[in-house]
Amino acid sequence: MREIHRDYSIDIVARALEVLTLFDFQEPQLGLDDIARRLRISKTRAFRIAQTMVAANFLVWHAESRTYTLGQACIHLGLIARTGNQFKMDLMEALHKLHRECEETVNLALLRDRQLYYAVILESLYAFRISEHPGDLVSFTRTALGKAFLAATEDPTAYITAEQAITLENALAFVQNTGYALDDEESVLGVRCVGVPLVDSTGHIFGAVSVSGPSSRMTVARVQQLGERIKQLVREMAQEKEGASSNGA
Repeated sequence: MREIHRDYSIDIVARALEVLTLFDFQEPQLGLDDIARRLRISKTRAFRIAQTMVAANFLVWHAESRTYTLGQACIHLGLIARTGNQFKMDLMEALHKLHRECEETVNLALLRDRQLYYAVILESLYAFRISEHPGDLVSFTRTALGKAFLAATEDPTAYITAEQAITLENALAFVQNTGYALDDEESVLGVRCVGVPLVDSTGHIFGAVSVSGPSSRMTVARVQQLGERIKQLVREMAQEKEGASSNGA
């Protein structure tokens, strides 16, 4: 962290910001011992800082693994900073709108270094939770997010093997025909998911959006309905972006 004049530095704020810099794609989850050791502070102080950040949604505490991951507030800011693009900020609004409408789990995956990562997970309002966390890798071959992404690329073998591409031929053809991908209990037994690729105004694919839920609620008819709704939201964002660009020209 850059040196700040000590008259202007607030130690607790500086420590909290340092916590955020400890996370990366190699270590998306950190335990309390890791945080305390790397910041060279006591576990008690590390715990108080971490819990404050959890309360503010900058970190998420996972009791089962006793680790922290980056929270939605942090990921939202990172998405804005990474793109600097109104289209992506509109995307966040669309995700929350979709979440309110369907009340199921809404997922956003973004591409980085030829890998898809969960960037945002808006959990279901019902008693249903998925095991993935922001920062986790997305399977290209088993998830609706991954298949939606692959179907929109010119060459899927840039991300998967030729053998995997052959196996997915029918699934990718389905996406190209309908505009959305399906995960029919392939990732998690009893869970269905529908996903749509995300393409920016230049035609560059940068991720995918999906809705997932238990098969009892995610019937075939509802999956089709949600697939069309996600496509509509993505089209609306693209049209708004084009309109804003035309007005600014």
